Amino acid sequence: RYETQEEPQNEDVTNKKYQQRALPRSYTQAIQNTSDAIVITCKSHPFRIVAVNDAWTNLCGYTQTECYGKTLQSLLHGPKTNATGMQDTMSTLTDKHEDGETTLINYAKNGREFVNKVKIGPLQDDVTGEVTHFVGLLSEIMQGDSMFVEKE
Repeated sequence: RYETQEEPQNEDVTNKKYQQRALPRSYTQAIQNTSDAIVITCKSHPFRIVAVNDAWTNLCGYTQTECYGKTLQSLLHGPKTNATGMQDTMSTLTDKHEDGETTLINYAKNGREFVNKVKIGPLQDDVTGEVTHFVGLLSEIMQGDSMFVEKE
């Protein structure tokens, strides 16, 4: 759960809590995750969405049906989104096969602007270990001038 605070909190505290969140490594783990905003995409460009969880729907406003087959860019990016940051993160993932992360300004379905940290990594088949999809974990860190701090 998140609470709004009037004064921005020390970003180190927010980053520490964010760093503790591990990316799921299998499709099963990702889809069963109920607390973090998770999106699963195809493993090749243009990285079309194949699944989102309820936490992602709550954050972004789009249902599974609305998302399926669309790109994150078409749903969440807007005038202040740094598309280059996301492209660099995806290049790290596809070229170097390393997890990537970035901070983005995104837009929910209702137009609400929010700042979020995004971790992206490969999802592997539960049996073969082959990379089948990519997973993104979104953590909202700011809305407007207010920081969000995770409740203990």
